[in-house]
Amino acid sequence: MRNVTQLRIIPITQFKIMKHTLKGKRALVTGGARGIGLSICKALIENDVKVILTDIDRESGSEIASRIGAEFHFLDVTDRQQFIELFKRYAAQNQPIDILVNNAGFMRVGSFTSLTEQEERDLLNVNLLGVVNGVHAALPLMKKNNKGCIVNIGSLAGEVAMPFGAIYSSAKFGVTALGDALNLELRDSDINVCTVFPAMVKTELIAGISPPRFPRTITAEHVASAVINGIKKGKQRVYAPKSGVFFGKLPSLLPNFLVNVLASVSGANTIFKTVDSGERLKYSSRIQSNNLQ
Repeated sequence: MRNVTQLRIIPITQFKIMKHTLKGKRALVTGGARGIGLSICKALIENDVKVILTDIDRESGSEIASRIGAEFHFLDVTDRQQFIELFKRYAAQNQPIDILVNNAGFMRVGSFTSLTEQEERDLLNVNLLGVVNGVHAALPLMKKNNKGCIVNIGSLAGEVAMPFGAIYSSAKFGVTALGDALNLELRDSDINVCTVFPAMVKTELIAGISPPRFPRTITAEHVASAVINGIKKGKQRVYAPKSGVFFGKLPSLLPNFLVNVLASVSGANTIFKTVDSGERLKYSSRIQSNNLQ
């Protein structure tokens, strides 16, 4: 048995406890033309942050950015080189991007066998690899300055597997793992990765979907507030609502039969099974086109 005196004691200073001021910072938000992304842009601007709103929708993105006082750039998050060049452009102008918010994403639901291979690839390319591409664009420059914040908009579906949303849930689980792993890699730096775990949010993403009984459905503004809080306090995980941490962690602590009971009582096991296709038609039509984000 190892002598207790030989055990390595990790100094408290090795744990990152960072607080960040926002005034004067520059943030890039993906998928900023609508929904959660737009609310995040507005909240950042209210906190005196210079916002770069990016979106794959040129027309809406440009108009909205002009209206709220942000810059606009077209960005397809599945194009890593385009992402990298955008970060390099600002760095070359001595205007480095301090905060990246990886928000762009979309959701298709249905039984596992109902999605085509291309639909599965699209979900993974935008919701997971789009986030990976953003990190590849931001991290080298943030490491050079030894500071920065990356915010990844995950989901409670990235902690609790969602039936009839298996590929979407898989992508969000990947986002969760990415954030956790990066924070371990970056523990000796002043770079923080904050993963945000929203419950169901009242945006077009959930059109035609009946929300579960709990946790409660929230607004995009609630998520934006959680993002601001996460950045300011240097948090690595933020839940919206805060009770989401209970629903996110509980299934891993319970035996399977109790997990099934909880899912049945909350309605989480069927919310993606029965969808009102009429109510969801507008959203489905948009994501069926090239506007997947």
